[in-house]
Amino acid sequence: MTASISIDCPYCRTSHSSFDITVEAASLAAPNERYALAQCGGCKKQVLLKYQHKSSGYGPDLMKVGNDGPITRLFDLKFASPSKPQPRIPSDIPENVKKPLQEAEQAFAVGLYSAAGSCYRKTVERAVKVIKPDLSGMLNKRIRQLETDGLLPHSMIELLDQVRLFGNASMHEDDEDPTEEDCSAARDFCDLFLTYAFSLPAKVAAAKLKVEESD
Repeated sequence: MTASISIDCPYCRTSHSSFDITVEAASLAAPNERYALAQCGGCKKQVLLKYQHKSSGYGPDLMKVGNDGPITRLFDLKFASPSKPQPRIPSDIPENVKKPLQEAEQAFAVGLYSAAGSCYRKTVERAVKVIKPDLSGMLNKRIRQLETDGLLPHSMIELLDQVRLFGNASMHEDDEDPTEEDCSAARDFCDLFLTYAFSLPAKVAAAKLKVEESD
């Protein structure tokens, strides 16, 4: 009988998908660790798993344990590779910017790329408003004004444009659905922009304050 486990699939993005363990091997470095290949019951793709026996001694075979009950009663799952994407929320971003970003990350994690694209666009739109609250008009016009006013370097403007364009396509393109590759790029661009605009200035300010307090 095949032992099964329940984890989120990083490929088809099914939550709590049933995986069948197909191969397992004991770790040569640690006797209480075991590695396994497991196959998703939905998409049939495999992940590499690392388990650690709850005691420090040599653990039994995973398949034998799984045939008698849940593997987790004797083993802790230490990692799965590849794994479902984890939320990326840069530090020190305003709360009204964080909210659509959290929604975008949730959508991306389960493969809803159209929803993720529109939320990444909303994230940068709100961020632009934080940077210069008095700007008005379409997002493209406001981004152009940020560069004209010298508030952001051209490299950051390019990142904003990429997220804006992907978000527009996600909301208005009728013939083609956004791909994971395109959405992943927009995700990276959004993360880089928010880090530059909010996280790095906060870290610099904190470092300067620390120096001033030590003088």
